[in-house]
Amino acid sequence: HDFITMFALSLASVIASVAAAKAKVEEAAGSPILDALQAMATDIYQSTLGLAQDVAGLTLAAPRFSVDFYMWAVAHVRSAPTLAVKVYNGDDSTMNDFTSFAVYAAGVIFCVYVGVVALNLVLVLFTSVKDYFQGYLVLPTKIPIINQKLPELLMALRDDLQVEVFDRVRTFKCDKWIIPLEGQTGKPSLKGAVASLAMAMSACMMLSCAPAIHALVKSGADKAGAEAIAYTVGTALGLQYLAKQAA
Repeated sequence: HDFITMFALSLASVIASVAAAKAKVEEAAGSPILDALQAMATDIYQSTLGLAQDVAGLTLAAPRFSVDFYMWAVAHVRSAPTLAVKVYNGDDSTMNDFTSFAVYAAGVIFCVYVGVVALNLVLVLFTSVKDYFQGYLVLPTKIPIINQKLPELLMALRDDLQVEVFDRVRTFKCDKWIIPLEGQTGKPSLKGAVASLAMAMSACMMLSCAPAIHALVKSGADKAGAEAIAYTVGTALGLQYLAKQAA
């Protein structure tokens, strides 16, 4: 609740600042430079306003989602005795559902891991490039070539954009892993990413073998099926070894 309140206040502050900058530009429309700045300020204002509307919509939808989740949980709890009987009797359809869920979960887990690791690496790349070109993220206070100070109105707009947009970008850092699924600490790196992805690939490959292993267990000895499982599991274990070497 406190986080939502703080986020809403911060968002309202940004909207007010952008709206104020937009109003200042509109007061002196007509200059090509001011027209270009007005277009940028309008785009930023509309995007920020859209974000605020999305946050408000999600906040209002939270109670309904909570009720739906509760009903879903109760339905599964009520079906637990029936499920237990089916598992005890070795119901083939139920067993297949379990193995299918394992494959589904493997796909979700792997994709989430890949997405989170990629996000961290992209942010590290962005901050590295941004830090290198940090000097270019300071808006000028004078008109180039003629070295004349910006008009008062334009200077006020420049200061608002510098503080509310460019300074926020300049001070952005990515010194910690975002959603450290493996408990990673420190700054994200390629070395840490390789270890995380290798472990995720290994675990998900083993999970994806569940239907094949179940089929082999039901059908009995099958050389081709056993070799396929051994090859896949062996690859997964090899990835675990590489992950330990990279860690």
